Amino acid sequence: MIPRQRSWRWAVVASILISLAPPLLAAPVELPALFQKGKAQFERGQYTEALVTFEQVWEISKRPGLEWDQLQLTPPLAFYRGACLAMLNRAREAQTEFELFLQLRPGTELNRETYPDQVVRAFKAARRSLKKRGLDRGYGLQALFERFEPSVGALPVDERWDRSALRFFLSTDQRNAWSRLADDEARRRFVEQFWIDLDPTPDTPENELRIELERRLLFADAAFSRDTMPGRETDRGLVFSLLGPPTFVTAAQITGAEDPIEAIRGPARSQAGETFYFENPFTQDNNLNSDLNQGVRESWHYRGSHVPDFIAHPTLGFDFITKSGYGEGVLERDPKILGVLANIVDQLGPSLVPQ
Repeated sequence: MIPRQRSWRWAVVASILISLAPPLLAAPVELPALFQKGKAQFERGQYTEALVTFEQVWEISKRPGLEWDQLQLTPPLAFYRGACLAMLNRAREAQTEFELFLQLRPGTELNRETYPDQVVRAFKAARRSLKKRGLDRGYGLQALFERFEPSVGALPVDERWDRSALRFFLSTDQRNAWSRLADDEARRRFVEQFWIDLDPTPDTPENELRIELERRLLFADAAFSRDTMPGRETDRGLVFSLLGPPTFVTAAQITGAEDPIEAIRGPARSQAGETFYFENPFTQDNNLNSDLNQGVRESWHYRGSHVPDFIAHPTLGFDFITKSGYGEGVLERDPKILGVLANIVDQLGPSLVPQ
C-alpha cells in the first residue's frame, strides 16, 4: 500500500525536504539522484528496494567533506526508513527511526489520510515512547550526534588544526614545534605522532580518544560553521568538543524591552522572553528581524551522565548570545562557567574516551 497523497500536513516537515536542495548541490551528483530514487521507490511501494537505496545515500554521506550534507539528510532519511520498515511489518525498527526523526522535528504530525495505518501506528508509538522518557520536546544535537558517522581521519590537517579544542592538548614545546611547520605533509606527520603520544590505550588497535574528539570536531564544523570560520573554532564548537552534545537545548528571545548589554551579561540579570525548545538549534531563524527581538540566548543544559565525573556540579549550563552587532553563538563569559571549562581542560584525556 502506498500513500494516497504526497504532501505533509505541517509546513515544517516540507521545509526539511526543501532545505536539502542547497547542500545537495554541493554533494556528489549521485547523492541527490539516489535520494530521489529512494523516494520514488517508496511511493511505488518498493519498500525493500528503497531501504537499500537510502542505505547507499547514507554511505555516500560518510565521505570526507560531506559532514554537513549528512546532518541535513538525517531527518528525512530517518522518516523514510521508518516508513519503509513500518510497511514491511518491522514495527520496532520503524519506531526507532521515527524516534530519531521526532527528536529532530518534534512538532511534526502525520495525517491518517496521507499515510498507511502501519506508518501512522509506528509514528504514534515513537511519540509515546519519547514522551514516556521525557524526550518529546526536541533533543536535536544529542540525537544528531548519536547518528553522526563521519569518515575516520576526515578532520583536515592544515594550518588551522591547532585553533580548536585540540590546542589544550598541546604542550608548550609542541605548540612551538607546530608553529614552525611549513607544509601539510610535515603537519600530517606531526599530528600522527601527536595522537600516538596521547593514545590512552596504546595496546588496542584504535585510538578511542582521537576517534571521539575528531568526531566532535567534525560535527562542530558541520553544525556551527559561519562565514569563513570553521565550527570547531567557534564558542559552541569549543564547548561541544570538550563536553559532547548537551542533554537538551533551549532558547529565549532577548527583546527590545531589555537593556541589551545586561541581557548579554547573564540570565540572572535578564528578563528574557518565553523559553522554547529548538527543533534543530543550529538551523533556526529565531526571528532576528523582529522589531522587538534584539537577539537570542541559546542555552545548553548538561545533566546526569552528560556531566563529567570530575565536575562537582550536578548540572551545567552554557549560554550563547546571537545578536546583531555582537556576534553569533557567543559564549557568555561568566567567571563560574569559565572556571568549569578550565577544570574540564585540566582533566582532558582518558575522561573523554567513551566507555
